[in-house]
Amino acid sequence: MAFLTSVESILAIVLVIALGFLLRQQGWFADSFAGNISKLIMNVALPASIFVSVLTYLSRDKLMSLSGSLVYGLISVIIGYSGLK
Repeated sequence: MAFLTSVESILAIVLVIALGFLLRQQGWFADSFAGNISKLIMNVALPASIFVSVLTYLSRDKLMSLSGSLVYGLISVIIGYSGLK
C-alpha cells in the first residue's frame, strides 16, 4: 500500500514536469515565465497557503501552549543582538 502511494506521488510530479516541458515546446510560456511564476508563488500562493494552514490547524489552545516558547525565543534573539551574555 505504501509503495503504491509513493508511485502515485512520483507519477504526479513526473506528469506535471512533462506537461510543463511540452507546453514550453509549444510556445505557451515565454522565457520570462520563470521569473513571473516565482513572483506569483512568493507573493500570492505561499502567503495564502500559510494563512489557510494557520486558520485550519492553529487553535487558541495551541497558540497559548506555544506562547511560552515564543517569549523565550524572543528574549534569546534580543540578547543575541544586544551582545549581552
